[in-house]
Amino acid sequence: MPRQHVRHSDTTYEYTEEFPKRFRSFRQESGLWWSEVARRLGTYRNTIWRWTEGGSRPNYQHRRALLELANGLGLTPGPGLAMAIGRTLATQSRG
Repeated sequence: MPRQHVRHSDTTYEYTEEFPKRFRSFRQESGLWWSEVARRLGTYRNTIWRWTEGGSRPNYQHRRALLELANGLGLTPGPGLAMAIGRTLATQSRG
């Protein structure tokens, strides 16, 4: 299955410092390999690794794709992950 294309922007969004830990937990609960998570989010495995290590942060489109992936798998994102994703989405939908 081909990688999804996600447009990037320079906009900065609120981000919780617990995201890397919660993201690793999400991946374990989903049962997906990092490469499959990356493909479904439209990015590369190295980018996913940087998110898990706290070296970079996912942009809005990747956070939205992550929330959609969680919903599609029937998973509820943990509090830290939901805050990192949901707060951004709520802010964007009001604006």
